[in-house]
Amino acid sequence: FPMKLTTSEINTRLQFVRSVWPVGSILQHYKGGMYLITGHCLYTEDSQVHIIYRRISGNKFNSMNEATIEFSRPAYEFSDIIKSDEWPDIQRFTII
Repeated sequence: FPMKLTTSEINTRLQFVRSVWPVGSILQHYKGGMYLITGHCLYTEDSQVHIIYRRISGNKFNSMNEATIEFSRPAYEFSDIIKSDEWPDIQRFTII
């Protein structure tokens, strides 16, 4: 079951994420694609703050199709370190 949060706790979480990952920020994904943060939201199922973003360029980017699709990902995943035998450890997204 999701954790019950007060309005104050929700606002504190949102303020923190907004300060680290502000709307309008352009991000580079570790695979090379570029993304724009368009908003933040609270996912009611687990009380996690999510970042809403959309792709703006990258390998095989099709602006006619992809520019209108927005994605949501838990904020903590934006700072994830991706480990692979193919490259050095790298953060999933970097603000540029």
